[in-house]
Amino acid sequence: MQVSSLIFGAFLCFISVSLASAHDLITDEVAKEYLLELREAVSVLDNVGASSEMRAQSALSIGTTLEEIKSFLNRDISMHGAINGLATEYLVSKLESSGLALHFDSKKNYYPFDNTYYHAALKFASSNDTRSLAKVRLIKGDFYHDFKGDLMSTTASLTDLEGQVKSFDEVDFTSLSNEDAEELRFIKIITYARLMKGRRTDKDDRLSNVFQALSEEFEMLYPSSMRLGAVSVVKEMLNIH
Repeated sequence: MQVSSLIFGAFLCFISVSLASAHDLITDEVAKEYLLELREAVSVLDNVGASSEMRAQSALSIGTTLEEIKSFLNRDISMHGAINGLATEYLVSKLESSGLALHFDSKKNYYPFDNTYYHAALKFASSNDTRSLAKVRLIKGDFYHDFKGDLMSTTASLTDLEGQVKSFDEVDFTSLSNEDAEELRFIKIITYARLMKGRRTDKDDRLSNVFQALSEEFEMLYPSSMRLGAVSVVKEMLNIH
């Protein structure tokens, strides 16, 4: 089996978990629930009298909800070529009229990741937990948005990758669920691998040592993880044993 196929298969295993939703499909009831939830969150975010932490949590809620909706829409597009169903069309229309229009990339026929509300959450957050959760959403969103079928391929520059590596230092892993912590540690490993692949300098040994330590930690913490196969393949690609 080709390396790219192995990596792609592993990716499909964990992206399905990342995009999991509380709903299976958008019905009239689900659409109304989304709209009510967003309306309440927006009212708090726009309320200058609300505490900064409340506004941060509302921004985080808006960002998370919109990403969940977009995962539905992108799934519809991948299966049917366009969004499907009256309830879905109603939801998209109401979002547009309420000022929460979802950006659509017509060239790629896809709703891309939007970091607007996560940055707003970081701006207002006064608690480490909220800042950490917003940072996690940004890291995951950027990572999945950059995915093009091969985990080692990236459109990010070396400067961007260095910035992404530093962003993990702002995350409190102890505040995350086990599922989120595993996913983020995996993304951290791949980010270091991408940086190693793109930068061949005297810093290689340091990067290699960090990558090896992260890999060993992941294997110890998640011995049954389906992502271990992808980690092993990436290590082989980088000639690390």
